[in-house]
Amino acid sequence: MPLLNQRLFAAVVFVLYITSSCAPEHAPPFRVGLNNWPGYAPLYLSSVLNPASASDFQLIPMASSADVMHGIRSGTLEAGALTLDEVITLANDGIELRIVLIFDISMGGDAILGKPFVESLADLRNRTVAVENSTVSALVLRRAMETAQLSENDIELMYCPLQNHLTCFNEADAIVTFEPMKSKIQNLGAHILFDSREMPNEILDVLAVTESAYPALSTTINAMVADYYQTVASINSDNNFAHATLAEFTGLTIDELDRAYEGIELPTAWQAKNLMSGQPSPLSRLIDHTTEVLRDQGLVRNDHMARPIIDHSHIDATP
Repeated sequence: MPLLNQRLFAAVVFVLYITSSCAPEHAPPFRVGLNNWPGYAPLYLSSVLNPASASDFQLIPMASSADVMHGIRSGTLEAGALTLDEVITLANDGIELRIVLIFDISMGGDAILGKPFVESLADLRNRTVAVENSTVSALVLRRAMETAQLSENDIELMYCPLQNHLTCFNEADAIVTFEPMKSKIQNLGAHILFDSREMPNEILDVLAVTESAYPALSTTINAMVADYYQTVASINSDNNFAHATLAEFTGLTIDELDRAYEGIELPTAWQAKNLMSGQPSPLSRLIDHTTEVLRDQGLVRNDHMARPIIDHSHIDATP
């Protein structure tokens, strides 16, 4: 090879080496599964308002929390928006999860709705109740049955996926449901027989990240959490775009959305940090309580399951 060509070849190789060594490594996937529960909607709104930081993760809308749980089990999701009992159920399956954000506390957003002729929970005896095959629905139904001194043997269960709740309510006498379907079914003339106000602090929604994916995603989570809580702080302002975006995500009208948010509490960053801090933290005690309830109901059986990690460091980093 002529000397000039040798030098040129060497220069090209050197440039390619420097370029490849300085190029950023391919970012790991950060796929977050969530359904259209209004408590999760601010995360969607936050991604719309903060497109730059949102480009580092992918929100994947799913039909139900059962689909989100399946995604985490199968490894097609690195994180999910889930109720606390669903996080515990995954931990029972041996999946290590880290809770990094508290979305909401249900204060009426989960409910049992009845037809007009079903005047009370006691009237459910020998009647058909539609229910989703999920842990939180089972928890609500069990609490309601205890209140009415009934057992599940006293009712006829109709298993119904979330996307079919409107149809199932037409066929059943009552239904266990939650927002946004709750508001839609109430518009059909249903009334509340029991709701999560009667089981305070038992239904709480969080963002849980798989521990295997977490180390590579910590910086991205910092930005996500900071943007999220800034968005929550701005929701109550007179912001037509924000409310329209939230309504679009949940499939609700503005009036239905306002009604839905009456049934849930969206903690501020300060409130969330208080729930996640301390030895033990209020959230840790709630995990213990919920685990005990689920174990009593036979919904978890692993005495040595991986306990969810409570991590408020990302909230600490919030401006």
